[in-house]
Amino acid sequence: MEAKEKCSCRLMIVDWIPHDMAISRPMQIDEHISYRGIIVFILLGLGFMVMGFLSKKQADELSAGNQTIEARVTESKVTEKKGKKSHQIKYAFKPGNEGADVTRCDFLGRKDLWSTLSEEEYTTATASGKVQVRYATANPSNNEPASAGARSSKEILGALGAGGVSLLIGLIGLIRKKRAERAGA
Repeated sequence: MEAKEKCSCRLMIVDWIPHDMAISRPMQIDEHISYRGIIVFILLGLGFMVMGFLSKKQADELSAGNQTIEARVTESKVTEKKGKKSHQIKYAFKPGNEGADVTRCDFLGRKDLWSTLSEEEYTTATASGKVQVRYATANPSNNEPASAGARSSKEILGALGAGGVSLLIGLIGLIRKKRAERAGA
């Protein structure tokens, strides 16, 4: 009995599809693509590529010339998502023990960001109130916990790859749209 109800529900959903969307012929991309969609793909592609390049630049800067300093832990939290715990801290330090406090930043200019640590490092940092941080001597706002190691090239390559694919889709769409307009004129 349940099987019949499920089947009839599927048929009802199919009946809701407008007749002009029926799959009677293959969809032609030149018929349905708009300049707005093309621009979105191109801008997304450029945005991802810029993020990838800036992240790579920041990672290279941090690994080229860095110093390690002891920072004070300003906040801490443990979050749980899908049964997996994440131990995070915020910290501040004074490069060269002078000037204004520096916190964790990113290439977008966001400041006072959370840093993820292993459970053991988190316990040590919260108990002592201190954490070892490495920073680029030329740009102290480019910093991360010393235990973080080198930044993942997977994230950088992922941003560059997503940007490249999105840009390629946008450019192909633009070329096809222009060809369709020329053929129709």
